[in-house]
Amino acid sequence: MVPGSPIGRPCRRKGEFLVNSKKSNNLKSDQQPQARKIATWEQRRQDMKGVCLNCHSATYVDKFYQQYDDVVVLYNDKFARPAQRLMNDLQTDGALNPKAPFEH
Repeated sequence: MVPGSPIGRPCRRKGEFLVNSKKSNNLKSDQQPQARKIATWEQRRQDMKGVCLNCHSATYVDKFYQQYDDVVVLYNDKFARPAQRLMNDLQTDGALNPKAPFEH
């Protein structure tokens, strides 16, 4: 498990590109925006830590992120994984439709 990434969180994969297509549809080909590379979660975290360090000490920032990571791990262990096992068991038993698990 990656610290800071809850189970099932939709994220772009490392190396994917982002272009705002709604704004660029009406532009001529020579005016089209360049795709920008999506930063990894590690890069985004480092950037955010840099913002925090403008007001807080390095120890404070490091402890904050450690606490955040611990909460994510606790949530996944206590709630997300048991719930996923329950959903998988219900789908295996045929009690739930995998394509519409909350449909009655």
